[in-house]
Amino acid sequence: MQWLPGVQWRQENFAASSGPVRVTWLEIDPTQRQLQLKPITPDNNTIVGLAPLLIQAETNQAIAAINAGFFNRNNQYPLGIVQGNRALRSGPILNRGAVAWDNAGRWEFDRLKVETDIVAGNGEQVGVELINSGYVKAGAALYDRAWGSRYTTAVDNEIVLTVMTSGGRDQVIRQETAGKAGQNSYEIPQGGYLLVFRSFRTGAAKFPVGVTLERRPRFTPNSFATLPNIVGGGPLLLKNGQVVLNGQAEQFSTAFNIQSASRSAIAKTRDNKILLVTLHGAAEETAGATLNEWANILRRLGATDALNLDGGGSSALALGANLSDRHPTTAGRVNNGIGLFLE
Repeated sequence: MQWLPGVQWRQENFAASSGPVRVTWLEIDPTQRQLQLKPITPDNNTIVGLAPLLIQAETNQAIAAINAGFFNRNNQYPLGIVQGNRALRSGPILNRGAVAWDNAGRWEFDRLKVETDIVAGNGEQVGVELINSGYVKAGAALYDRAWGSRYTTAVDNEIVLTVMTSGGRDQVIRQETAGKAGQNSYEIPQGGYLLVFRSFRTGAAKFPVGVTLERRPRFTPNSFATLPNIVGGGPLLLKNGQVVLNGQAEQFSTAFNIQSASRSAIAKTRDNKILLVTLHGAAEETAGATLNEWANILRRLGATDALNLDGGGSSALALGANLSDRHPTTAGRVNNGIGLFLE
């Protein structure tokens, strides 16, 4: 069914090992330049928070939307990259799959890693893998105003450096050692950022108060660095027409890799159409599809490149003021999505 010029809405049933499943998708013609796809979130002032997809679409004035990346449901933190119009709001984790695009025909589907080298004026250097991320591990992490106005410690004994940017120069103005996780909160300066060191005292010691810093981001693959919009998910399902599913390589759990569930994905077809796709059980007893079944269903829809997005209760496809694939009361709140805009 043609919903708008350049936008087709379709629905079809397929067989899966747990039973029949219903696949719902939008097929978008990106050559229709009035149609634009962009990442969406509940609040432009912070990447932290959850809201139903329908509310996010309405708030951002999107005409359609699909849920996107993973997140921590308890503290509402993102667990993957979200970048819109070249503004990095949250960084990638664990070399997981991501999709990048520019609304002028360029699309990249691949596993993505972004590292930022922080180089000090004293010659010292530290690599930062986590930017505005809910994923926590030993090492260094960076939080700027895309995270929000404040940062609360995530583990015990973090060392927090406050960095101000002025005249194109970053400078450490404060260094503090926090106590128990959750007991200390720090203001994230406007025009600056926090560097947080976890179990990495030697790293924090390289950047004393007063030292100047330079940030040098590195994208792998480098083709992602030139594209303004990026959303993370995983696992990567299809690339160049081949199934490339490897959940273990993207550090998803064994249970996640083999379970049947509701699914969401974004894909590109042989004729360069973009698909926003969800899958749910078509019978009460049907759990959904496995990731391998999902990859092959997407191939049957004509996809050559595809990225799995957050699934289960998060999976939803908004069309106008309604969800076209499930009842709104059954859909969970999500951290981010991909919105379709009529410019």
